[in-house]
Amino acid sequence: MDPLRMAALVVVFTGGAAEAFSVSSALTTPCHEPITMAALRNARAGTPAAAPLVSLGRNDKAIVDDVTFTPDDDMRDLGAIALLLGVRDNDLKGRDPNEIDSLALIHGDPDGQREHCLRAPDQDEPGGTQAALTECRAFIREKFTESLDGLDDSGHPTLDIRSNVPVALSLRGKTQVALPMFYLRIGQALHTLQDSFSHSYRPDDGTHVTVTLNYVDVVDKEYAAGRDGPQHSMELDRCDGTDPLQVRNRELATTASTEVLQTALDVKLTRSEKLAALDVLLDKYLGYQSGCTSSNSWCAAPEAKLEAQKGTFGCSSTGAFPPLLAISCLLVALLWKGKVRAGWLVLALMLPVSARAQDAANAPPVESPQAAEQGAVVPVTPDEVRSVQKEAVNRRSVVALHAGGGVSFYNIAVAGVVGIRLRFNDYLQLGLDGEINGWYGLHNQKLRTGATNIYLSLIVRFPMKFERVNLRSSVSLGVAIAMLDLAGVPKGSTGVFAGINPLGVEFKVSKHFYLVFYPLGVALPVPQLKGAPFAFPQFRTSLAIEIPL
Repeated sequence: MDPLRMAALVVVFTGGAAEAFSVSSALTTPCHEPITMAALRNARAGTPAAAPLVSLGRNDKAIVDDVTFTPDDDMRDLGAIALLLGVRDNDLKGRDPNEIDSLALIHGDPDGQREHCLRAPDQDEPGGTQAALTECRAFIREKFTESLDGLDDSGHPTLDIRSNVPVALSLRGKTQVALPMFYLRIGQALHTLQDSFSHSYRPDDGTHVTVTLNYVDVVDKEYAAGRDGPQHSMELDRCDGTDPLQVRNRELATTASTEVLQTALDVKLTRSEKLAALDVLLDKYLGYQSGCTSSNSWCAAPEAKLEAQKGTFGCSSTGAFPPLLAISCLLVALLWKGKVRAGWLVLALMLPVSARAQDAANAPPVESPQAAEQGAVVPVTPDEVRSVQKEAVNRRSVVALHAGGGVSFYNIAVAGVVGIRLRFNDYLQLGLDGEINGWYGLHNQKLRTGATNIYLSLIVRFPMKFERVNLRSSVSLGVAIAMLDLAGVPKGSTGVFAGINPLGVEFKVSKHFYLVFYPLGVALPVPQLKGAPFAFPQFRTSLAIEIPL
């Protein structure tokens, strides 16, 4: 997508995405995750069926280790991770949490408002709140019912009954994973229940709803307060706020989530009894209390006063970071727009090579020593030139040691490289390299050994007039070997590696020591080709030394 459009969406998103209690991302404060972990922890304290669901499978462990958020230490079993991925799914739908343009479309989808307990476009007053609550409750009940299909005959969650869901993992990227059905589906239900507390006005005790909020009509510029209800509130979204209303909503969301989990995992209840108990809970937390309209300012709702005092329409990101991030994204986008000008920079860097070639073409004939003594100018013959070149090559080392490293800023990664170089002439070298490629998960802030890459490199040199500085380009091809388990990519998977460095600079520090700098290159390890191929592309800046032997 165009970077300027993406940057604009960042600004919009930091000011207006309807995430309610947000999921963890680079732009938002994690809310759903801590609320859900607290609820599961509470349920585990008194409900034996809520005990950790541990899998010893390599693929399951790979999922747990590669999620794009940081679970608490006691929440790293597959059951807890499936629950958290389910809670996040309502907001992400398989997208990376930092895909701002895609997420904005998800949150503005008119058909998806019920998953966040918000009004759909046709749910106008009078009667709009009741209609929105009916849809919200129906979604929660639907996912709760599906979750019960993931219990075994004894009423316990099981690893054997799974459901596929698209997710974005930190290193693996977008993929399909099979998760325990109970935790995945009830996580989706809990998300909607939790959102209901930040997407509605409520009486003082926080039970029941006086009016539901509106996001989609505000986005579509079709909003009218008396018809569409109060607009979505940034301040109500804040789960880290200290205002009594914010604290109340966070605590109620945790309590309600705990009660739903305990109900679903109560082995003493039959399926029909669990559904009946859920309806009681929904009556308690999502029952409608009439009498509040736009004419009485929704019963002088304190939620509206909180919004008026502290902010306007927006998402749950707090503090100075999101505005600064938005400005930074715009700056990066403007710089990125200079990529056309970068072509001129490359051309400028190549000019010395062309100039050298032109100088050689226009140079006067070279005098031989004998001709100089006789005062005559005699061109050097081609055989004499080849003889001089051969002698010069013979004086140089044919083999050199190579060692260096690189850093990628797209798919953050580091690489340590060692190899050898075979020099054919001043213009051509062949290299054999081996590297350890570490991959950094930006979301979970882990640096892990991702791949071992072994490859041949063809290096083309462009000697310059000033012989201590020369230009070079290289292309590489070899194998990539996965050094860790990822979802659907077992450790040891072997594929291909390809790389290209279009333009680099070689500095001759001494006749026994060279520095080689590549400002921008592409490295493409593809450790898995079969099934669902997996690649970890990188844009690298590299620095290396070469020591002729």
